[in-house]
Amino acid sequence: MEKKPTPYAEMSKEQKVKFVLRLVVCIITFGFVFPNVMGD
Repeated sequence: MEKKPTPYAEMSKEQKVKFVLRLVVCIITFGFVFPNVMGD
């Protein structure tokens, strides 16, 4: 796991899709786990 993270501009389309999906899942999960924080 010594591989450096690929700069976003150099990612392939597939990598970008996975990256964005992971980001969205994190945001959605955060919203479900902390609904009170988001509710104000």
